Amino acid sequence: MNRKVFIWVLMFFLVFVSSCKRSQDGTDHSKVAYLAAYMKGDDDKHMYYALAEDGFTFRVLNHKKPVLKASYDDQLIRDPMIIKDKDGVYHLVATVSWKNRPFTVWDSKDLITWENERLVDVAPEGATKTWAPEFAYDEENDIYFVHWTAELNDDWNTASIYYATTRDFINYSKPKVLYSLNGTGILDANIIKAGSTYNLIYRNNGIWVATSANAQGPYTNPYELTSENVEGPFAFPFNGGGGYGIVWDYFGRSSGFGLWTSPDFKNWIRVTNEKYPYYNDQVEFPEKIRHGSIIGVTQEEVNRLLEIFN
Repeated sequence: MNRKVFIWVLMFFLVFVSSCKRSQDGTDHSKVAYLAAYMKGDDDKHMYYALAEDGFTFRVLNHKKPVLKASYDDQLIRDPMIIKDKDGVYHLVATVSWKNRPFTVWDSKDLITWENERLVDVAPEGATKTWAPEFAYDEENDIYFVHWTAELNDDWNTASIYYATTRDFINYSKPKVLYSLNGTGILDANIIKAGSTYNLIYRNNGIWVATSANAQGPYTNPYELTSENVEGPFAFPFNGGGGYGIVWDYFGRSSGFGLWTSPDFKNWIRVTNEKYPYYNDQVEFPEKIRHGSIIGVTQEEVNRLLEIFN
């Protein structure tokens, strides 16, 4: 084989290997660890980081000190959720107040420096407060949207999941109802796509899952995942296409996270213990961890996080 042919074969091989890092379902196989961003039961004015190689045993970063605080409104960073857009920019959204309508959004290129902190008010008319905002990606329509819980006129029975679309995380459409039980309050929605199905996970006297072929719904056929008195569910894919994990918050006494796993988002296995203490030799989360999110991170990102926050 002459030198020119060898170079072309080598280039083709490198491109092929690179393309194989992302499977048909969008899983990025270059991700090697997991980053949890969360609030604590005794501190909802700061965000904390914890890192895990396997998605089961998390170590608190930054010597257990917070990595971010808010400047606006009631200066809360409750329910922090991070999403990475298709351009590689991270966006953080969080509850900033228990009594006002806006939530807060930040941007970051490296998970270290968060900038462009801003208030976003897209709540429906009559909404007295909003909480637990999260971003999601509508793959079919190539657009992002934020969804959150809002109640009207301080009436809990009106609490529903609303959403507004965005292409730049700055400008948003008018709000619409994403999911409602029409007279029974629901909260803490999380959306994940598994295969060709979008799953909307929420709290309503337990944790429930409704499904749809479209990110923006309609979501139907709800089923109960657990009847436990928990909140703040968050589902995440395991790196390398190895199935899914879902955590939720044992908010009483800030007792920690529960963790279940599934190969297909249909058949679930409990990993944490059924009763307190919930952690065992398979899984451990940071002390007093409350409502947050878990994302996959690359080796480069792990190295940077450990350099700054170890």
